[in-house]
Amino acid sequence: MNVGTDPYCWIGRVTDQPLLAGHAAKGEACGDLGFGSVRTEGRLVSAVRPFLATFTNKIDAKGRVSVPAKYREILEEQGSRTLYCRASFNDPAIMAGGAPWIAKLTDLVEGHDPSSEVHDDFAYSLLGETIELGIDPEGRVGLPAELISYAKMGEAASFVGLGGYFEIWEPRALQARLVQARRAASERRGLLRAKVGAGT
Repeated sequence: MNVGTDPYCWIGRVTDQPLLAGHAAKGEACGDLGFGSVRTEGRLVSAVRPFLATFTNKIDAKGRVSVPAKYREILEEQGSRTLYCRASFNDPAIMAGGAPWIAKLTDLVEGHDPSSEVHDDFAYSLLGETIELGIDPEGRVGLPAELISYAKMGEAASFVGLGGYFEIWEPRALQARLVQARRAASERRGLLRAKVGAGT
């Protein structure tokens, strides 16, 4: 029994257990970071759709921004009306995802001895700095001022899908990051390969 993972996702790790056991029992979508498939009750169940593509929306005076409709559809498929957000470790951006993503973060933390410093360090950094944002009836979330400041966003925000999660950027900064990523990916294209056993 295998669950596919996003090769670019820094938190990706194969697990033999579905993240959303309640969904798996009903034969609904579940999986590791929104990728691949899981075998449950003798059936192969497709995982939820990955977050894809790039969208740019305006930020209003109250710090509210519309979550792209495609992303909202995926979040609803995951059974989540809550967006989990945290500052990126490596870039001036906001990492965001739904229930499977935060479940995976929690699983990675809980995989360590709870009495160890490693567990505590990951818990503080991965979970303690992650916040929950509700999506309003108009499909908007209110971004906290500290996250807007961290990502150096002004009047607009760009959303970029990264498989099991997505990031929110200042639009020009994201364009520069995409150019950098395309160049690096072109140079490393020989390293891109399917994970052995994924989706089987």
